[in-house]
Amino acid sequence: MSKKLTTLEEIPASANFDELKALAKRRRELLAGIHKLVEAEKVAIDHAKSRRAEKAKPLQKELKNLDIRLTLLLRGRKRYFWARFGKTINLPDATIRYRTDAKSLDTPRDTSVIINFLRHMRGGNRYLTWTPSLNRDAISNSSVSLQHKLKPLGAWVGRHAIITIKMTDDDQPTTLDRRRFPDRH
Repeated sequence: MSKKLTTLEEIPASANFDELKALAKRRRELLAGIHKLVEAEKVAIDHAKSRRAEKAKPLQKELKNLDIRLTLLLRGRKRYFWARFGKTINLPDATIRYRTDAKSLDTPRDTSVIINFLRHMRGGNRYLTWTPSLNRDAISNSSVSLQHKLKPLGAWVGRHAIITIKMTDDDQPTTLDRRRFPDRH
């Protein structure tokens, strides 16, 4: 029965098969120790995540309700706020913006169906750029009949009204409301 080797330094350098076996065995022991530590870390992380998620649930629920109420106030009293502050409201803890984007094209994530439709439509290539990808500006400014044909495929053309809030310590604003409405021709 061989003695259990505990460190690399205890393996004699014999330059033979016994050294090879001992090195391979020690390597397996080291990897098993590392794997055991990684598994313990994963268990600790999963436990911490579940504790955080449980503690955050009521806060997230209240935040969602607060954002709904804030959105209703901002939409319902839009004219009042615009008359008093304009489209940007600067508060000590936040900046709220009313923004309407220019006419643009909304599509599903996978645009292949729209691309195939346009490729086989007479004159449809002018709405494509070639990799092929959608020429969003051309479609946004196309005829209403083409836009209606693309609508069942998930495409939508119109303007977006967006309300955002950016807290002083946030990097990015949070979108409270995003509505889209068709552009009047």
